[in-house]
Amino acid sequence: MKRNFRRLGALSLALVLCLFCLTGCSFDMRSLLGMSDEEDEGEELFIIAQPGGSDVPYPEGFDLTAKFAAQISGDTMCIAFNGLGIAGRDTGYFTPSGDTITLTAAATTDSQSLFTYKAALWQKTDQGAAYVSGCTVQFTCDGELYTADISGLDPAGQYKLTISFDSGSYTITGGMSVSGLSTAEAVDDPADEEAA
Repeated sequence: MKRNFRRLGALSLALVLCLFCLTGCSFDMRSLLGMSDEEDEGEELFIIAQPGGSDVPYPEGFDLTAKFAAQISGDTMCIAFNGLGIAGRDTGYFTPSGDTITLTAAATTDSQSLFTYKAALWQKTDQGAAYVSGCTVQFTCDGELYTADISGLDPAGQYKLTISFDSGSYTITGGMSVSGLSTAEAVDDPADEEAA
């Protein structure tokens, strides 16, 4: 009896592995069974930044050579990043002055095949931070300026951005501005903290 049970278990495992390989090595049981989540249909994963915008208005004395730095200048947070990879970096928390903020950025990469990076929006909560669904902006890193709006924000809420490049081997270098803010926290260069 035990022998038959083991054989049945081994046969079942082999069948599942075969099915996994035949589906192109991606196993999604919901789609395999013809089920879908209505919320998933039609929802865009990213806001695609469009060409255009104006240069980042860095304040006097801003360190453009920092690995990652963010500073407020008027109603705009100015961000510089140099050698940013998959780990990404977070801005300090900021408060929008209305329900919309505008992100404008330009960056270059040392990759020959990956030319996009992301800025994901997080909202401060009592437990830490929660990702804001549908509020990740995808930028092209070709040295040109790109811009995008994120709308539907709570003017009383506090938010931060995580800027990341999905590569373990390559990096991006550039700058970004986030305008439409009433307050923001500065971020010091993490290289300064590592040296201390």
